[in-house]
Amino acid sequence: MSEGRKRAKRTPQQKKRLELKRDTVDGVAKPKLFRRNWPKKKARVERAHRHASKQALTNAGTDEDGASSSIPQKRVEKWKGTAVPLAKLIEWNRTRRKARHGRAIRRRELVDRVLESGSAGYAMLMERDDVNGDRVTVVPIGGDD
Repeated sequence: MSEGRKRAKRTPQQKKRLELKRDTVDGVAKPKLFRRNWPKKKARVERAHRHASKQALTNAGTDEDGASSSIPQKRVEKWKGTAVPLAKLIEWNRTRRKARHGRAIRRRELVDRVLESGSAGYAMLMERDDVNGDRVTVVPIGGDD
């Protein structure tokens, strides 16, 4: 028997904390899909750049060379460090779950309120929010604000 240092016993809570800190989750469900998705990703970034250049030309009314060179092009990254610590993933899922809770009920109540107040003169806009989910905004059409 060796007379080395004994490691302190850990409680289950300490073990769990250490496990959450050390373990990572790979964000790639199917890594071979990269071959198909990479060209799409590049094309999407290039399309966005062309769109921004075209808008700049329309708004500025300048020649093509000057406007397109002033628009910075987003750099496309092949790999974006997909390993996420397990603790961060769990926290992220919790916040998303809290934001989702009761969303459909709140949306239905808002739609009902708009319809009861007379839907003429109002428009409902749906916005997508990555953190909080869908957001419904009711905007009056015309008239005084």
